[in-house]
Amino acid sequence: LAYELGKKRRVKPLRALMRELAWPLQQIAPCWLASPEVVSEVFPLERGLFDLVIFDEASQLDLERGLPVLYRAKRAVIAGDEQQMPPTHWFEASRDEEEGAEEEPELAEAQRTDSLLVAAKRIYGFDYLSGHYRSRYQELIEYSNHAFYDGALQVAANTDRATARAAIE
Repeated sequence: LAYELGKKRRVKPLRALMRELAWPLQQIAPCWLASPEVVSEVFPLERGLFDLVIFDEASQLDLERGLPVLYRAKRAVIAGDEQQMPPTHWFEASRDEEEGAEEEPELAEAQRTDSLLVAAKRIYGFDYLSGHYRSRYQELIEYSNHAFYDGALQVAANTDRATARAAIE
């Protein structure tokens, strides 16, 4: 790997390096963090290449972007929240506007796809997490808890950081 990376000419493409060095790289770094696009560009399209793939914020990922990664997984965890942002196509819309393309409403609806989360829920079922720990102040999540989650979230109580730190020590 060091030899290949040190070359000035005829450097092998990253995908070829990954194919040749898959086993040693897995021994050095058994855990990878990559976007679906990077996985598709770099890792070989090999069924069961990864022991486990974890999708976080899967409500924001188009199904067609997630499927190549799922193909490479022996097991997968698909996590997300349908109440969060759906997949967006802002950059595609900007490009279409620049080209002067006017989209008909029916066409726009037909081109919309489900998120990976929605498709996975239909196929595999789902479980809800009940704890919410991200808000520093309970009042910030209360509205959403009742408006979107029927009050089912167990919101962590407000804690003073100094008090929490003292409890740990």
